[in-house]
Amino acid sequence: SLTMQYFAYVNETIPFGFPFFGEEFRQIRVTTQGFISLNQFVIVDTQYIGPLMANFKPYPEEAPLQELWVLHTSDLSVVHWKNMFLSKQEELGRFEFQVQIAPSGNILLLYK
Repeated sequence: SLTMQYFAYVNETIPFGFPFFGEEFRQIRVTTQGFISLNQFVIVDTQYIGPLMANFKPYPEEAPLQELWVLHTSDLSVVHWKNMFLSKQEELGRFEFQVQIAPSGNILLLYK
């Protein structure tokens, strides 16, 4: 599972062209660190959407509670992170957040 890894990402193809600062994207990389990368190289990226970019880790490591899911429709792509714990700061509790991107270029960030 993707959420069992400290830093991982998955490539996703979105069903529409997403305009972002003058470029159009159809591929995104969803990370376990709370952001979406728009470029091929995730680590050295400068084009990303970071609703809650942080040092998240699988917690508890032996049986992670985290959820990370992606949903695509013809007019919306949604990425949802749930039960995310900060590394070395588990006492702050769980974080839940979402990003929605639309063909118009609109980005909606949601937090719970």
